[in-house]
Amino acid sequence: MEASSFRTVDGVELAIWTLPGDAVPEFLLVHGLASNARLWDGVARGLHAEGHGVVSLDLRGHGESAKPSDGFDFEKMTADLAGLIATRMTAPVLRLDSPLAATSSSSWQRATRIW
Repeated sequence: MEASSFRTVDGVELAIWTLPGDAVPEFLLVHGLASNARLWDGVARGLHAEGHGVVSLDLRGHGESAKPSDGFDFEKMTADLAGLIATRMTAPVLRLDSPLAATSSSSWQRATRIW
């Protein structure tokens, strides 16, 4: 996977990895809390073998991405993903009328509108 970075709207540098592909859809692989993008390496290789483009990232405060002094929260991570999708993805990840980012971790659940 090709390593690069993405600067968020509030200036945080995120580590990203890409594998280009021609098949649609292109996939964005996002790890959970206390993890990192390398979790998806095997899945990324499998999708790429089928011709799909793949982007994975270390969320802010995780892996090789910057650890902001003011911490991180779900709203900021959602905004980071929306920015990455808008600027780095070549095809729609998923086309929905009202895209949501949803999560379920430990004892809390949350959904946030991306745009």
